[in-house]
Amino acid sequence: MEHTETLIVEQLKIGNEDAYQYIYDHHYALLCHVASGYVKDQFLAETIVGDTIFHLWEIRETLAISVSIRSYLVRAVRNRCINYLNSEWEKREIAFSSLMPDEITDDKMTISDSHPLGALLERELEEEIYKAIH
Repeated sequence: MEHTETLIVEQLKIGNEDAYQYIYDHHYALLCHVASGYVKDQFLAETIVGDTIFHLWEIRETLAISVSIRSYLVRAVRNRCINYLNSEWEKREIAFSSLMPDEITDDKMTISDSHPLGALLERELEEEIYKAIH
Protein backbone atom coordinates (compact mmCIF):
# COMPACT_ATOMS: atom_id res chain seq x y z
CA MET A 1 0.00 0.00 0.00
CA GLU A 2 1.33 3.45 -0.93
CA HIS A 3 2.26 6.00 1.72
CA THR A 4 -0.65 8.24 0.62
CA GLU A 5 -3.13 5.39 0.96
CA THR A 6 -1.75 4.46 4.37
CA LEU A 7 -2.30 8.06 5.46
CA ILE A 8 -5.86 8.05 4.07
CA VAL A 9 -6.69 4.83 5.92
CA GLU A 10 -5.24 6.23 9.14
CA GLN A 11 -7.25 9.43 8.72
CA LEU A 12 -10.37 7.41 8.01
CA LYS A 13 -9.81 5.38 11.19
CA ILE A 14 -9.85 8.53 13.32
CA GLY A 15 -13.04 9.74 11.67
CA ASN A 16 -11.69 12.29 9.20
CA GLU A 17 -14.57 12.99 6.82
CA ASP A 18 -12.18 14.38 4.19
CA ALA A 19 -10.54 10.95 3.96
CA TYR A 20 -13.98 9.39 3.48
CA GLN A 21 -14.80 11.96 0.79
CA TYR A 22 -11.46 11.27 -0.93
CA ILE A 23 -12.24 7.55 -1.09
CA TYR A 24 -15.70 8.28 -2.43
CA ASP A 25 -14.48 10.78 -5.04
CA HIS A 26 -11.58 8.65 -6.28
CA HIS A 27 -13.16 5.19 -6.34
CA TYR A 28 -16.92 5.56 -6.83
CA ALA A 29 -16.96 5.52 -10.66
CA LEU A 30 -14.72 2.46 -10.95
CA LEU A 31 -16.69 0.59 -8.30
CA CYS A 32 -19.98 1.37 -10.07
CA HIS A 33 -18.51 -0.02 -13.27
CA VAL A 34 -17.43 -3.20 -11.47
CA ALA A 35 -20.80 -3.63 -9.78
CA SER A 36 -22.82 -3.03 -12.94
CA GLY A 37 -20.81 -5.78 -14.62
CA TYR A 38 -22.21 -8.20 -12.04
CA VAL A 39 -25.76 -7.00 -11.48
CA LYS A 40 -26.46 -5.51 -14.94
CA ASP A 41 -28.44 -2.62 -13.44
CA GLN A 42 -26.90 0.84 -12.99
CA PHE A 43 -29.16 1.96 -10.13
CA LEU A 44 -28.62 -1.27 -8.24
CA ALA A 45 -24.86 -1.03 -8.87
CA GLU A 46 -24.79 2.51 -7.47
CA THR A 47 -26.75 1.37 -4.42
CA ILE A 48 -24.36 -1.50 -3.75
CA VAL A 49 -21.33 0.79 -4.13
CA GLY A 50 -22.86 3.43 -1.86
CA ASP A 51 -23.62 0.80 0.76
CA THR A 52 -20.10 -0.61 0.51
CA ILE A 53 -18.42 2.76 0.94
CA PHE A 54 -20.76 3.66 3.80
CA HIS A 55 -19.96 0.33 5.47
CA LEU A 56 -16.28 1.28 5.25
CA TRP A 57 -17.13 4.37 7.32
CA GLU A 58 -19.11 2.29 9.82
CA ILE A 59 -16.20 -0.09 10.47
CA ARG A 60 -13.47 2.57 10.18
CA GLU A 61 -12.15 2.12 13.72
CA THR A 62 -11.41 -1.58 13.20
CA LEU A 63 -10.37 -1.29 9.56
CA ALA A 64 -7.36 -3.40 8.57
CA ILE A 65 -6.39 -2.96 4.92
CA SER A 66 -3.19 -4.70 3.82
CA VAL A 67 -3.68 -4.14 0.08
CA SER A 68 -4.48 -0.99 -1.85
CA ILE A 69 -7.74 0.77 -1.01
CA ARG A 70 -8.85 0.19 -4.59
CA SER A 71 -8.26 -3.58 -4.35
CA TYR A 72 -10.01 -3.73 -1.00
CA LEU A 73 -13.05 -1.85 -2.30
CA VAL A 74 -13.25 -3.80 -5.57
CA ARG A 75 -13.24 -7.05 -3.60
CA ALA A 76 -15.85 -5.73 -1.16
CA VAL A 77 -18.13 -4.60 -4.02
CA ARG A 78 -17.65 -7.91 -5.82
CA ASN A 79 -18.60 -9.83 -2.68
CA ARG A 80 -21.69 -7.69 -2.12
CA CYS A 81 -22.77 -8.23 -5.73
CA ILE A 82 -22.35 -11.99 -5.40
CA ASN A 83 -24.28 -11.95 -2.13
CA TYR A 84 -27.05 -9.98 -3.82
CA LEU A 85 -27.20 -12.40 -6.77
CA ASN A 86 -27.29 -15.40 -4.43
CA SER A 87 -30.06 -13.75 -2.43
CA GLU A 88 -32.07 -13.13 -5.59
CA TRP A 89 -31.57 -16.74 -6.64
CA GLU A 90 -32.84 -17.93 -3.27
CA LYS A 91 -35.87 -15.63 -3.55
CA ARG A 92 -36.66 -17.06 -6.97
CA GLU A 93 -36.28 -20.58 -5.65
CA ILE A 94 -38.65 -19.82 -2.78
CA ALA A 95 -41.16 -18.13 -5.08
CA PHE A 96 -40.93 -20.98 -7.56
CA SER A 97 -41.36 -23.62 -4.88
CA SER A 98 -44.21 -21.77 -3.17
CA LEU A 99 -46.41 -21.88 -6.27
CA MET A 100 -47.35 -25.39 -5.23
CA PRO A 101 -45.91 -27.41 -2.39
CA ASP A 102 -44.15 -30.17 -4.29
CA GLU A 103 -44.79 -29.56 -7.94
CA ILE A 104 -46.13 -27.08 -10.45
CA THR A 105 -48.92 -28.35 -12.64
CA ASP A 106 -50.09 -27.01 -15.97
CA ASP A 107 -52.77 -29.02 -17.73
CA LYS A 108 -51.74 -32.15 -15.83
CA MET A 109 -48.06 -31.68 -16.73
CA THR A 110 -45.90 -31.81 -13.63
CA ILE A 111 -42.79 -29.63 -13.55
CA SER A 112 -40.30 -30.51 -10.86
CA ASP A 113 -36.52 -30.75 -10.60
CA SER A 114 -36.72 -34.18 -12.20
CA HIS A 115 -38.81 -32.89 -15.11
CA PRO A 116 -36.87 -31.62 -18.17
CA LEU A 117 -38.48 -28.15 -18.03
CA GLY A 118 -37.68 -27.78 -14.34
CA ALA A 119 -34.09 -28.85 -14.99
CA LEU A 120 -33.87 -26.41 -17.91
CA LEU A 121 -35.11 -23.51 -15.78
CA GLU A 122 -32.62 -24.35 -13.05
CA ARG A 123 -29.75 -24.63 -15.54
CA GLU A 124 -30.65 -21.25 -17.12
CA LEU A 125 -30.64 -19.59 -13.71
CA GLU A 126 -27.29 -21.15 -12.83
CA GLU A 127 -25.83 -19.93 -16.14
CA GLU A 128 -27.12 -16.42 -15.46
CA ILE A 129 -25.44 -16.35 -12.06
CA TYR A 130 -22.22 -17.84 -13.46
CA LYS A 131 -22.08 -15.15 -16.17
CA ALA A 132 -22.63 -12.42 -13.61
CA ILE A 133 -19.86 -13.74 -11.37
CA HIS A 134 -17.32 -14.35 -14.12
